[in-house]
Amino acid sequence: MTIFLSIVALIIVILSFPVQISAIHSPTVFTVSWFFIKVSAVLQGKKIILKYQIFGLKLKSRPKKEKLSILKKKKKPQKKAAKKNKFRKISIDFIKEIIYHPLFKKILHKALNLLKRLLKSIDFRKLSADIGLNDCYWQGIIHGISHRFNSKRIQIRNNYLENNYLELDLKISIWKVLYALLIFLGSFPYLKTFRFYKQTLLEK
Repeated sequence: MTIFLSIVALIIVILSFPVQISAIHSPTVFTVSWFFIKVSAVLQGKKIILKYQIFGLKLKSRPKKEKLSILKKKKKPQKKAAKKNKFRKISIDFIKEIIYHPLFKKILHKALNLLKRLLKSIDFRKLSADIGLNDCYWQGIIHGISHRFNSKRIQIRNNYLENNYLELDLKISIWKVLYALLIFLGSFPYLKTFRFYKQTLLEK
């Protein structure tokens, strides 16, 4: 019993650590870190270089071995009998029938609530952007946006030198994500959806 409780406590502590996501443009670097794991992706031209860290120790990715291409004789594809499509043909009336069905509205409402809860799980930490455009019209728009939204977390700057820079930091709460998914999956109308699938989407 003690071992079980200690394992549960350890899982709770581990899940309490948020997922941190940061993105930097020029150069382009994406970093995802959680607890003791950190993964970075660096874009260099058309190549993507992945870097891994566990407990601060860098892991070297092994180079992939080149496989020798072996020519194989191509077999003639056998003609298969065309299967009869069991689904109804998609038409405007069919789409309207789905959209105006009360079950569709119910699922859409639950999906929107799920999206809201997932957005609440994101802690917006920092947004720093330098936008360089040699255009007076767009620079005026960017200048107005920067005066409207600039704060401690959001810093938007404009310049005429065409120097672009972006830095974004986010934190995602795992508990809030699990809570949102649990509510969505627990309240989803599975039986009604299956009946609707049989009655509406399949041909009678």
